[in-house]
Amino acid sequence: MINKANSRAICILGMHRSGTSAIARSINLLGVYLGESENLLSAQEDNPHGFWEHLNIIDIQNRILWELGVSWDTPVPLEELWWKKPEMIPFRNEIKQFISQQMISQNLWAWKDPRTCLLLPLWLDILQELGVEVNFVISIRNPLDIANSLLKRNNIPIQKSLGIWMNYMISVARWTANSKCILVSYDEFLDDWHQQLFNLSQQLNLPWPENELELKEKMQKFINPQFRHSYSSNDQLKETIGLKPFVNLYDIYLKKMNFQLDYTLPQIEEIASEYKAYAALFDIANLTKIELQQRVELIDTRHNIQHYLGELQEVQTQLKSQQNEQKKINTFLNNSLISGKDTEEKILHLEKMISALREDQHSLQQILQSRGWNYLKKYYIYRDLLFSKLKKITKKHSSK
Repeated sequence: MINKANSRAICILGMHRSGTSAIARSINLLGVYLGESENLLSAQEDNPHGFWEHLNIIDIQNRILWELGVSWDTPVPLEELWWKKPEMIPFRNEIKQFISQQMISQNLWAWKDPRTCLLLPLWLDILQELGVEVNFVISIRNPLDIANSLLKRNNIPIQKSLGIWMNYMISVARWTANSKCILVSYDEFLDDWHQQLFNLSQQLNLPWPENELELKEKMQKFINPQFRHSYSSNDQLKETIGLKPFVNLYDIYLKKMNFQLDYTLPQIEEIASEYKAYAALFDIANLTKIELQQRVELIDTRHNIQHYLGELQEVQTQLKSQQNEQKKINTFLNNSLISGKDTEEKILHLEKMISALREDQHSLQQILQSRGWNYLKKYYIYRDLLFSKLKKITKKHSSK
């Protein structure tokens, strides 16, 4: 590849839980750029020493897998020529932009995300277009140990994890068969990181520090054989899986790692062809699992509906009772309003009568103050009139 960009990339490949994080951090300590620290996935409980994965790459690759209808834990191979689909153009442009803006300015950079194993042909197209030289480092670990780790971390069954490993590593072998690759044993790296990392630095042409003390102190923080919780032999793998394509693929990687024999594309295609039958079973099992999940969800939905219908009936009963109470309140209020209206009318009428009485009293006072017996007759007339009016008022008020 002509390096038009004067930039070299190291692609760290390997299945999840295979030691790619340890390799990424190790070459990072030798000066290889992985990205700014704030852009790297932070350490978590299942990987307390860090993942050393760029968040942008994780995000893009998860969305690509989603577009293809799968997730990281698929044991089923992706459809042929998926990376050439029109739907991939936006992702292709996004990766090119990411490399151009954040990585290509570095003379030596690397990225690590196990999902790259599945999506490698897309990356190779882009790197070639950008003129970036790429070196491959492949982390090798017994797939049975990987499966045990995934069982503990994600509760994924052993058989499915072995299928995921096959899917990942077939893709890696297929797309690196004609390239120079450096294979690193995870177990050997834990047992003797110094020798393994030195060998890796020589093959990748990475500078080795003159003073190893600082490197040693940093390496010992995350490289320790005690961190290994599963160690299986090849015989145990054969006893557990016992299927030809699984055993053959791992054997091919071991031979290449030990410089005994390079794998070839025809070998890989043969294994891939044999694995397709098993992948179909995984697919059927996955569909069956989805169907079962949908049935369980349907049953749960029915139960929830019945529960909500019961609650709805109870609420409707309460609502009806409240409506009856509201009717009583409304009736009472209406009656109160009517009574209040009558009272206002009565008060107004009485005020008029009182005013009239006051006028009568005023007239009577004038009579009392009049001179002579000539006005006495007029007094009695007004008195009778006054009592007559009071009698009528009392009678009228009582009738109401």
